[in-house]
Amino acid sequence: MSMYSIVERLAEYRMILFYRWRFIVLVASGLALALITVVEFLPDIYEGTTTIVAYPRKVPEKYVATTVMDEPSDRLNLLQQEVLSYTRLLEVINKFGLYGKLVQKQGRDAAVQLMRKQIKIQTNHAGGGGASAFTLTFTGDNPRLVAAVANELANSFILKNLSNRQQQVQGTTDFLSEELETARAGLESQETQLRIYRMSHLGEMPEQMSANLQAVGQLQVQYQATSDKLAQLEEQKLLIEDTPEADLTLRSSGTPLPVSMLRSNLLQEESRLSTLLTHMTPAHPDVVACQARITELKHQLERLPNEEKPVLMDHAVEARIQVLDKERERLLGDQSGIKERLNSYQAKVDAVPLRQEQLSSLTRDYETARDHYRSLLEKHYSAQMASELESKQDADRFEVLDPATSPDHPTAPNRRLLCALSVLFGLIGGLVAAFCREQIDSSIKSDVDLLEILPAELELLGVVSRIYAIEPAHGH
Repeated sequence: MSMYSIVERLAEYRMILFYRWRFIVLVASGLALALITVVEFLPDIYEGTTTIVAYPRKVPEKYVATTVMDEPSDRLNLLQQEVLSYTRLLEVINKFGLYGKLVQKQGRDAAVQLMRKQIKIQTNHAGGGGASAFTLTFTGDNPRLVAAVANELANSFILKNLSNRQQQVQGTTDFLSEELETARAGLESQETQLRIYRMSHLGEMPEQMSANLQAVGQLQVQYQATSDKLAQLEEQKLLIEDTPEADLTLRSSGTPLPVSMLRSNLLQEESRLSTLLTHMTPAHPDVVACQARITELKHQLERLPNEEKPVLMDHAVEARIQVLDKERERLLGDQSGIKERLNSYQAKVDAVPLRQEQLSSLTRDYETARDHYRSLLEKHYSAQMASELESKQDADRFEVLDPATSPDHPTAPNRRLLCALSVLFGLIGGLVAAFCREQIDSSIKSDVDLLEILPAELELLGVVSRIYAIEPAHGH
């Protein structure tokens, strides 16, 4: 567009204002008056604002661990979810009878959606673990009602939050209590099994091996002493039977009987064999050699003819031999008892490796159950302390710092600003209306309009300017 065209267009607009200024004033005044009337009849909007403070816990977490995972950054989301929940808002609507006409026409869902739009939540997180503040604002056309609704939303949120925290803590405590009872039953079962095993294998435990070895050593000494006493008795009996002083009165021949000598040697070898078996295995060369000699002596006794000694002993010698025989029987009984006890202790010593392996398995299971029980017990005590902390409200908690009060002045609408905008919109509307009227008006008001309707072959020779009448001066 050329500069000449712009100048012509501006001149055209000036002419429109010049010819249509009365119309513009009329339309602008009417439109502004209508808008101002609407603004004056707009309802007043009030805001009820309450401040909620989230205080941190008083007891450090290193002393009492919390069971409620509630980070400061999550508190705003928690607040919004709790305050703007459908159930909570519906309870408030029913309590205060809000949006009666809207509920009748569009239902409760529309009322809840409208109430959510009228609620504003702002937060201010404090650094360093300090208190965080939440501001809850509710807008409406009734000053008393907006304050009451804001306070109700804040109080219901605090009560619900406290109830939720207590339920969470109680749920954690109940769960740990159940797990603790299960762990206690398992630990008692392991203790019972371990106790029964120890009682059923008493004397075979690894910690008793030292005492068993000491008992084995003592019994071996007793067995050897008994064997020595038996050998001495045999020697005494043979000495009495074969003494030379009794040849004329007690024996029929002056030489000892071969049968008696063989029997004496057999008894000595058998005694020696018993001694060897207490600390040697049957495959040991000394044990095998002793068994061979015993077998040979038995064969020699079997090959000899039965010989009877015409013993003509006096009563003193016979009594002495009877005493020796009874003492021998007693020692043999003692030796047999010692042998049984020795075998019993030796069996306990031999069973120690197997018992130690079985006991290790039982002890490992018992220690695992005990450690699990102790761990749960510590967590249960910690959960109980956290529950007491919550009940005393010494943990993280919400409190109303500034309750909402009935506002004295409305926050909206801003009538001064709206009235000014109404005047501006009226003026713009008058100009637009004048421009539109000018577009539909076909009268010629300038040379431009004339050139637009004249044929192209005709030329405009000139334009007569507007002639104004000049009034004569006074006195002429």
